Amino acid sequence: MLAVLVAVPVATGVLLGYARGGRLRNLLDVPMRASWLLLLAAGLQFVHFDVADTREAIESALHMSLMVPIFALVGIWGLVNLPARPRLTQVSVALVLLGGAANVAAITTNGRMPYSQSALVAAHVSDEQRARGERSPKHVAADAATRLPWLGDVIPVSPVQKVISVGDVVLLIGVAGIVAAGMSPPVARRRAAAEPAG
Repeated sequence: MLAVLVAVPVATGVLLGYARGGRLRNLLDVPMRASWLLLLAAGLQFVHFDVADTREAIESALHMSLMVPIFALVGIWGLVNLPARPRLTQVSVALVLLGGAANVAAITTNGRMPYSQSALVAAHVSDEQRARGERSPKHVAADAATRLPWLGDVIPVSPVQKVISVGDVVLLIGVAGIVAAGMSPPVARRRAAAEPAG
């Protein structure tokens, strides 16, 4: 179900890319710097969900959720790749960074990403999924002591039985824009990047 949430903005970006005269194959020509940051983030993500002892040791040493450095690595990668990009790419990356920052704020102030029980009900989340979420190292049920609760997972998405955050929405819109911008022909990307701001 999580794959559907990711697939929708990607598909939207592809449609927008074609509408702007782009082609999917042009994504292969988009230059990327410091891709090792994404690989490191993916490795930490694996540790976070699948290697409990290591995750607990790292979180104990850092005094924070492992999700924070994961978001930070992706954010640094976005900033490294931001200069000399077309306006649409820059705006889209900025949205990804903003969405990620909102999620980090919710996680750092609560230790984990808080989720709304009423949103789970509205999203028709099954008992099995709910139990899995309660065991997840990423989430914690929101209560009266939760800080910045509006930045937590409070938006029900009933078609996929998921609850997402405002930060997720902003981030996924940014992903759609990045895909659309990347589909532009290389010449058009270079021309757009060379245009002065304003």
